[in-house]
Amino acid sequence: YLGFDELKDQYFEYASRLTLTEPEFFNIHVNYSKNPEIINQTIGNHYTLISLITGDEIIRLREEYKYQLFDKNVRYNLGLNKINKSIVESAEKQKSDFYFFNNGLTITSLKFRKRDYNTIRVERPQIINGAQTVDSIYTAYTNRLNKLKRIVKDSAKAKQQALEEFSILKVMFRIIQTSLNENEFEINVIKCNNTQNAVQVRDFYS
Repeated sequence: YLGFDELKDQYFEYASRLTLTEPEFFNIHVNYSKNPEIINQTIGNHYTLISLITGDEIIRLREEYKYQLFDKNVRYNLGLNKINKSIVESAEKQKSDFYFFNNGLTITSLKFRKRDYNTIRVERPQIINGAQTVDSIYTAYTNRLNKLKRIVKDSAKAKQQALEEFSILKVMFRIIQTSLNENEFEINVIKCNNTQNAVQVRDFYS
């Protein structure tokens, strides 16, 4: 059974697939520790930043912006295939080790800057690699949230507890600054980040 809130969420999820527009900006909070490590420098002609993002922050962005985050991701969400099922399982059962099992996120942006000690403002952001990671973490979160709602009987408390649990999950992310007249560069970044050879199980045996 779906109540009004669930139907509304389903509608906005569907609508976000049709808009094909990236958010004007979002803020990434990197308050995972008292001294967040942020590496930022210029490589070639492009300013870039590398840091960590927590699971609850990924969930917040996914809930707020939905599929607007992935407008330029050529693969979009491939559904619960074998690989994504394993990502969901890791997010559910191995939160503290998730960082070691995942390649992380790549975000392109027209401009980004630190707003304060632990907030980065990212303008025209697009997750061009990591859509499967974001959606798998969100799936693991919704699975846990639905279970907690049945146990706690209080939606607000259930959500708070679920987010606290996922705050220990960490993912590496990098931001690459591009410009409006660098369409070819951005296409190459997207293509190369989404066409790398997968490591097969038989490769480990060999």
